[in-house]
Amino acid sequence: MTGLNAPDRVDKFVVPPELRKVEMRRITKQKNAAEFEFQREDHTMGNLIRCKLLEDPHVLFAGYKMPHPLEHRMLVQIQTDGFEDPENNSQPYRPKDALARAIKSLLHEFDLMRLRMKKNIDDRRTEEYE
Repeated sequence: MTGLNAPDRVDKFVVPPELRKVEMRRITKQKNAAEFEFQREDHTMGNLIRCKLLEDPHVLFAGYKMPHPLEHRMLVQIQTDGFEDPENNSQPYRPKDALARAIKSLLHEFDLMRLRMKKNIDDRRTEEYE
């Protein structure tokens, strides 16, 4: 049972139409730095993204924080070295490029994990019937 003053559970997951899932703000005090605000995300996604960003040799800093436990948003800060983008040599490597690459890599890893789990389940089902 939830308390009388507890927010609706759906507020933790559903992004209202007036908000965007991700917003980017440049950090002007540092070169090649930006902050990304994710709506309706928590420590699970923050830590996954941070760890994946830190694997990138062009990322100088990656960190995340939850501004307040009752606010359903997460902030990720990224600073890159600004060298040429390994995939697009004519452009400098920007924080949004690093974030996009990290999320793409995580999606690939999740897909591999899903396929491996499905294969293991199928193998066990096959063993049961033999």
